[in-house]
Amino acid sequence: MGDANASLDPDIAILRDSPALILRAGVSSLANPVNLVADGFDDDPLVTEGPLFSGNTIAVENISAGGPVILSAPGTVATRDINGGKIEIDSTTRSAIVGGSLTSGSTVDIQAGDNIILTDDIVPGNINGGISLSSVGGNIETRSIDLGTAGNIDIVARQNVNSRGELRGVAVNVTSNSGSLSVGDSTATQNITLNAAGDLNIGNLNAATVTASSINGDVAAGNIVTPGDVRISAGQTISTGNIINPLPPNLVNPIPTISLNAQNNLSVTSIDTPSANIALRATNQLSSTGNIQGLAVDLNSDAGNIAIGNINASGIVNIIARNNITGGDLLGGLVNVNSASGNILLGRGTATTSLVNLTASGNVNSGDLRGVEVNVNSDGGRIAIGNTDATIGNVSLTAPLDITSGNLRGVGVNVNSNSGRLAIGNTDATTGNVNLAAPLGVSAGNLQGVAVDVTSNRGRVETGNINAAEIVNILAAGDSNIDVTIGRINVNPAGSAIAPTVTINAQNDIVVLSVNAPGGNITITTPDLIRVTDSFINPNGATVSLSTVGGNQPGSISIRHGGGNRNPQIPFIEGDARVNGTAAGIASNSANIIPPTPPTPTQLRRRTPTSNSDANSNIQL
Repeated sequence: MGDANASLDPDIAILRDSPALILRAGVSSLANPVNLVADGFDDDPLVTEGPLFSGNTIAVENISAGGPVILSAPGTVATRDINGGKIEIDSTTRSAIVGGSLTSGSTVDIQAGDNIILTDDIVPGNINGGISLSSVGGNIETRSIDLGTAGNIDIVARQNVNSRGELRGVAVNVTSNSGSLSVGDSTATQNITLNAAGDLNIGNLNAATVTASSINGDVAAGNIVTPGDVRISAGQTISTGNIINPLPPNLVNPIPTISLNAQNNLSVTSIDTPSANIALRATNQLSSTGNIQGLAVDLNSDAGNIAIGNINASGIVNIIARNNITGGDLLGGLVNVNSASGNILLGRGTATTSLVNLTASGNVNSGDLRGVEVNVNSDGGRIAIGNTDATIGNVSLTAPLDITSGNLRGVGVNVNSNSGRLAIGNTDATTGNVNLAAPLGVSAGNLQGVAVDVTSNRGRVETGNINAAEIVNILAAGDSNIDVTIGRINVNPAGSAIAPTVTINAQNDIVVLSVNAPGGNITITTPDLIRVTDSFINPNGATVSLSTVGGNQPGSISIRHGGGNRNPQIPFIEGDARVNGTAAGIASNSANIIPPTPPTPTQLRRRTPTSNSDANSNIQL
């Protein structure tokens, strides 16, 4: 054909360039002017001049062409096997059905006003390009489509999309504008994008990035493997299998994001993405049956519970829920857990570079806690935690009801129950103070700090040994026979300009092993009885139970008890601590020593100076 006979009809251009099969139903004539071309026979033109009439549908059996295959009709287009170059099928108002295999040396483009149906699998090598399926008003149903790395898979339907097999291509993009998606396992060397107005049910996904969205329905997915972003949103529920990023931290730039957002419930089996930031949000329940690992982990339930396994993050771990939070061990740079109206139940909590903060409206229960600083707060319940270590900050525990803990260690340690009891292990404030307060009673192990203050205004105080650099203050006002039971108290003023002070005040009996406050002041007061049951050797070599010998200044000792108010009176006896007295002597300095002496019937509530202490004595009994 010469240029003089060139046609404006695109089909003619296709036929001129290569062998092709072009069937157009419902077309009255060729879209070109008169075009008579001799093909070597005078009476046999290649293309006739007159109009070509056909119906509105195309129904053919197997097609094999050495070039493009084009089938177009207003009505239904139905074929069996098609083998050719580029394949184009277009049904303007009805369905397109391929009831056999598709083999193309190029791309496949199928459009329909209604449904599109592919009945056979597309296996690697069948199509040497991408495939595009587009239904303006109907459903799309396919079997497996495996293009390998030949091209993209693009599927768009107004109604439902149902793929009964695997989708594999350079990119996989599937959209249902008004219906649901049901897709098997999908693999892409680039991205997978799945969108639906209704439910989205998908198998395992493996791609450079994964995006899945349901506007009004659920998203249910299998395992997801990607070195990039995972972004899933749903108008209702999200449930996935394992989400895995196979790359180690610091090898991905930019940093991937794992983002799941459900307007109802969210459930994920596990997330193992050490190089990605993780953000999970659910309006109601949020759960993970396995562990979660990422750079930073942010979990949020606006109106429900959170139930998770262990979390391992190098950055921030932030967990916020309206109701209960239940989890395993938490590890992050910072660990923050907040339940606005429920309880917290966790394993261990460790913050490597910042604080551990646990706050709940109800109870807080956890294992061991460790961070730069540790804060645990219950607005309306109890606290029960394991050992707690704040490396360069304070340990602060606050609750209206009971607080129970293991050992506590921090720069300062503050434990306060507004209306309950304390039961804690050993407490060590390395450079700060220990403050323990509970109205119904305080029970603690050994206490150590610059200052130690223990208060129970309606209960007992029971502690182990107390070591302080400056001040020890004990206040108890319980209704039991014994208000205060304490081990050895030692206030060592080394490096401090403040004189040591020990004050013990109770409404009932006070029992203490011994008190040593070199150069300081000791005051023990109760309207009941006092028993100092053990002894030690002070700097002057004397065996004593109470001593302020040492330091830079003379000390003082004041003991006020209620033995003189008993009938008969109960004297305070140095050398007999069985009822009211000390096991050994009392010394404020080398000149003021009251050694053990046998009691006399006239010993009263406050002893006057004896031969061992003159009127200038700093010891008052």
